[in-house]
Order: sequence, then C-alpha cells, then structure tokens
Amino acid sequence: MFQALGPCFHRALEGQSFLGMEYVSLGPAPGKRGDIFLVSCQSGRDEAGEVIGVSVSFVDITQHKRSEEALRKSRDERRRHIELNTSVFPRDADSGIFIIPNRC
Repeated sequence: MFQALGPCFHRALEGQSFLGMEYVSLGPAPGKRGDIFLVSCQSGRDEAGEVIGVSVSFVDITQHKRSEEALRKSRDERRRHIELNTSVFPRDADSGIFIIPNRC
C-alpha cells in the first residue's frame, strides 16, 4: 500500500495537499478487485507553519463505484438493444408518437 500512496505522503510532507486519489486494495483472490478508497493527504503544521506531520483520510467508495459500473453496464445494454431493434417501438410518421401494439 505504501508504494501506491508514497507519493501522496511525500507531497504532503513537502507542504502540498493531495486530494481525491483513488486507491484499490488487493482483492480476496488473484484477478479479483478489492475495495476502493478515496484518499487525501494534507500537511499537519505547527504554530510557526512548519510541517510536522501528515493527515491522511480514507473514504470507502466501493459501493458507489460498483453502483456506477452497474448503471453504466445497464445503460450500455439498453442502448445496444435499442440500436439493434429499431422496429420494437415504431413511430407514427406524421406525429412522431410511438406506436405500441396491443398484444391482446
């Protein structure tokens, strides 16, 4: 983990803030994705303004990212379905209103 976040720590020790880096932890098995965190590092300073440490925060955004991916996949599937099936919902040529036949 330090290899991935080391630059964040070093920049904070130099007095720079590093906000919003995404970090993916190791998964439970090879090829499996782990949890996803939003990481921020900021310098901790004393009264004189000298850097004396680093403040690091981790926010677990795993569920948010997985939800985004599921929505993206669903949108892409629906888009592909509509593009491949242009006759599913024909439109009236004059009004442009969709014609949905009654299957009864």
